[in-house]
Amino acid sequence: MSDPYHAVFWTLPEALAWGEERDPPDSFYDFLRTLHKLCSSGRVHAIGFSWADQRRDALAPISALYWVELYFDSDGEQLHSGDLFSGIFDRRRAWTSVRFSRTDLVREWPKAGAAAFLKEQADKYWEDRFQARVKRNIRERWRQKWIERFAAKQQQIRRWISFVEIADVCARVASPVSIAEEDEARALAYRCLVESMTRGEF
Repeated sequence: MSDPYHAVFWTLPEALAWGEERDPPDSFYDFLRTLHKLCSSGRVHAIGFSWADQRRDALAPISALYWVELYFDSDGEQLHSGDLFSGIFDRRRAWTSVRFSRTDLVREWPKAGAAAFLKEQADKYWEDRFQARVKRNIRERWRQKWIERFAAKQQQIRRWISFVEIADVCARVASPVSIAEEDEARALAYRCLVESMTRGEF
């Protein structure tokens, strides 16, 4: 029987056994999630027989891009097989006899363990989202202030007239005698302006 520690590629059960023997040992669920993230990032290379390849006679590399749709044949507590299934194509078997680079696993596996790695990834995800929201708010505030400055300047130089101001003028020209009539005239002005813009009249 071959020694898995000297194999170039490990099967999924062999990789799981390695994870259980680590210090600290990795739980089944944490190990699979971490392995999936490492493969999808290209840090761990995997090979297998492609179900879509009609030849199916040679192990082919599983591109990191494929991992977006792939999942392990597991219920979260135990492994059903060493195959990979596709979540896009009706949960169809996508790769069989999957193997993972032993060198990549040993080199790339987080030293603190899978659980710590997943927590770090989750923290990074939320921090990135927070930073993106902050940047989006800054951009929106800058945009709003720019619009306000532009509108204030146009009140003076009158090179551009706002859509709202045109509609208000049109409503007042209709000489409404009540607030309801003024609102109705303003709504009509908006519709006419939109139709004129659609026709390219201005």
